[in-house]
Amino acid sequence: MELSGDRTKNEEPTLIPLSTLAVSVPQTVPKTNDTFVFPARVNKKSHFSGYAKGKKALDGKVNTDGVALENWTLHDLRRTLATNLGRRQVLPHVIEHILNHKAASLTDIGEIYNLYSNVKEKREVLQMWSNHIEWLIKQAADDALAA
Repeated sequence: MELSGDRTKNEEPTLIPLSTLAVSVPQTVPKTNDTFVFPARVNKKSHFSGYAKGKKALDGKVNTDGVALENWTLHDLRRTLATNLGRRQVLPHVIEHILNHKAASLTDIGEIYNLYSNVKEKREVLQMWSNHIEWLIKQAADDALAA
C-alpha cells in the first residue's frame, strides 16, 4: 500500500508492504463502497475520520485480565509495535522506516545519498508481526474453549 505525503504525519510518502493478515481482515468487511474499505459514515465519498469516537468505543473493550486499560492512546499501538520489534532484534532503522520516521541514525548527507526504502525488510518484519498476532488470536481462542 502506498501513502502519499499528504496522508502521512511527516509529509513523506511511504510504501507499506501489507502482511497476509492485513490483507485478509479487510476482505471480511462487507463492501459498501467502491473507493474506501472504511468510508465515512455520512459522506461515502470520504474515508473514515471518526478516530475519537472509534477510540472511545474501543476504550471499554481494551483490557488486561478483565481490567480496563486507562489513559492509553492510539499512538500506544505504534509504540507497542516498535518495542516488540526491537525485542525481536529488528534493526532500528527498519523499525523507523516501518513507522515512517525520519531515520535518526542518518545524517543530512545520509538522507540525501541513501535512498533505499527497505521494502524487503519491512515486508519480512511486518509478516513476522502478523504471524505473531495470528498466534495470539489462536491462543486466546484456545484459552476461551478450554475455559
